[in-house]
Amino acid sequence: MKKNEKKKEPVIESSIIEFERISGLTITMHDLGRVFSDEEGNTLLGPRRQSHRRCPICLSSPREMCIEHCMNTINAEVESREDEFFFHSCHMGLTEIVVPLRQNGIHNATLFAGKWKSPARKKKFLLSKEGKLKYEKLETFKASSTKSVAKLLVILGKGFISETQQISDNIPTTRKAQILQLIRKRISKKISLKTLSDELHISPSRTCHFVREIFGISFSKLLNRERLQVAKNLLLSTDRPVSEIAAELGISSEFHFNRLFKKSFGIPPGKYRKAKDRLIEK
Repeated sequence: MKKNEKKKEPVIESSIIEFERISGLTITMHDLGRVFSDEEGNTLLGPRRQSHRRCPICLSSPREMCIEHCMNTINAEVESREDEFFFHSCHMGLTEIVVPLRQNGIHNATLFAGKWKSPARKKKFLLSKEGKLKYEKLETFKASSTKSVAKLLVILGKGFISETQQISDNIPTTRKAQILQLIRKRISKKISLKTLSDELHISPSRTCHFVREIFGISFSKLLNRERLQVAKNLLLSTDRPVSEIAAELGISSEFHFNRLFKKSFGIPPGKYRKAKDRLIEK
């Protein structure tokens, strides 16, 4: 890429931005199954896409309550119902459209779109000045006039899933691709060379040889490379603590995670995260 050349937005992200521009809505995506990634493991979603916390109203809410409601309660509700979409209201007095994104019947991601004022706020949280201005400008939610938008979002969501399937189909079914897919599938779990060799149905020594031959690095270095790629995405797209991100990726020591990150990218994760606000503003 040339020095002054602007990086091209992935098709999915550029489509979401265009829909936001036309509709006036804000879209957030929870990529639970990490299906919105290319063959190199890079996310297809922009840094402003993956967290409600970029909204000044949501930012006024206790972080733990946001995670419990959106990440846990709503995604659990998606699992328990078969609707193509539904509406939900949160403790901040906001209503959104929820569209489950399923692939072969499996819930892999959740699309949230909105926001509207709920008919009545359930709890009175102190909004920041920016949050208060944002809330006052919102329209009051009316289900009857929002259903047509929800149906369009269902079509949009199906298009996104179709796009990820095409990307998956274009990844060569080589031993290299197989190893990467197995690691990425288990990235948040403990995975060893023995685990990988069992999946490949070959001996650990043969697996070790394959990894070095194909990637030019050891299994442990390959695993850390993939973990750090996911860590970069989480640092830019969420406000989760560094220790929590490290633990999710199977790295129990925050100190070890910081050392690995700095060794790979030249700066510690905390400083890398500061790029988030600049990217969102662009």
